[in-house]
Amino acid sequence: DQSFREWWRGRAATEGSVNGRHSADGSTRLGTALANGGSTSSRGDSGAAGTAAPPGSSLRPAIEAREPPPARGERRPDEPDDPRRVILERIELALGSEAGKERVEVPRAYSTSSELSASEALERFVERVADYEAGVHRVAGDAVAATVAELCERHDARRLAIPAELDPRWVPSSIEVVVDERLPNAELDALDGALTGCALAIAETGTIALDAGPRSGRRALTLVPDLHICVIEAAQIGASVPEGIAGLAEAASDGRPITFVSGPSATSDIELSRVEGVHGPRRLEVVVVE
Repeated sequence: DQSFREWWRGRAATEGSVNGRHSADGSTRLGTALANGGSTSSRGDSGAAGTAAPPGSSLRPAIEAREPPPARGERRPDEPDDPRRVILERIELALGSEAGKERVEVPRAYSTSSELSASEALERFVERVADYEAGVHRVAGDAVAATVAELCERHDARRLAIPAELDPRWVPSSIEVVVDERLPNAELDALDGALTGCALAIAETGTIALDAGPRSGRRALTLVPDLHICVIEAAQIGASVPEGIAGLAEAASDGRPITFVSGPSATSDIELSRVEGVHGPRRLEVVVVE
């Protein structure tokens, strides 16, 4: 019965070296290392199994014999499709290029509107937001400030950050407000919450869209504080997602960041255990003005 060492040395003598490198007796460096008790050094006693490769031996013939690597953007015929490459090629084809590729028309046969009435959209929005475990409060226009004051008392919030152009009728006199003029994140985090409006809302998904506009404020304002009180007028609620996306076209063309909020921040990524407040406020209170 052959030992592994004997089998390896016999194989090396028959098939030649690994990467074109021989030792004096025809064994590979790995065979030499096994013969020497595991050492992988290229040095050894003269005439013994650990002798280094002869001076005339070279790696260059083996290197030059290799197939040249493919040019960038190309692949060998036997190379399997790279999913990343396929996706990028499809995107490039869809967008077209200066090389004269024709732009591909994207079919948009889906419905861009809903048959829900305004009142039905309002009811669905309220229902969906409540499903996300957010607070929903339907009030008249002259009761917004009082409702905000009540929510602040419930959450023990005494200092709120607000956008510079927030409707002053929504701000209760009993609460200290700090106008967000690009406050540092540490100062935002030290406040008890944020009071903002929004760009629009989507009934189908119970989603609030913030577009970094005058009512929404910048993105950090509604991500850093632990409490977000958002005031939404009933006329801002659209029934479907396509209607909502169309309503954000101006913000998108202006390059403003758009944030979609569907309930308080929560994730179940780790062991399906729900953790709140990881990506934004743990508490969301929605005031709907009818």
